[in-house]
Amino acid sequence: FGGWSLSVSNGANGGFFTATTANGDMSMAVRAWGLWANSGATASAFRTLNQPLATGQALALRIDNSNVQSGGQVGIGLLNAAGQTLTEFFFIGGQATYRVNDRAGSRTTLIPWSNNGWDLVFRMASATDYHLSCGPYIVSGLLKTQPDQVVSQIRLWNANARTGSSYDFYVDQVRVLNP
Repeated sequence: FGGWSLSVSNGANGGFFTATTANGDMSMAVRAWGLWANSGATASAFRTLNQPLATGQALALRIDNSNVQSGGQVGIGLLNAAGQTLTEFFFIGGQATYRVNDRAGSRTTLIPWSNNGWDLVFRMASATDYHLSCGPYIVSGLLKTQPDQVVSQIRLWNANARTGSSYDFYVDQVRVLNP
């Protein structure tokens, strides 16, 4: 991976930190990345892959979010080299399940919200098809149509989840898996 690129939009009410198990409601290993945002802000963290994902390869990571206020969002996106979204996996506060956003549009999944976190694996089944494994659930989809459909970056975000450590979005164990 390349380094992280961090940004906060819509105000100064968001940011980033290295979390530990002492942080509220984090069910991760000893350390994780934390993103926080409130009052209309969005904290985004981008990271470039050293090599784009090839067919058969996967991006794996663990996410955890204990609470998200109604209308707030936390999630992960897979992007091309130009930063265009190819697919996203996210949760909107007030809903019961996670969503994906890809060529078929934004849609609900059967994956229920969990305050215990999820292990995610985005596996490229072909140049444009992916399978997202999340615990016992599998979501298949097609990458959004873009001039470049190669996954080269990841984006993590917390969009106005709310103030307080139980509203932070945690991510760790980010890695690329070979077939």
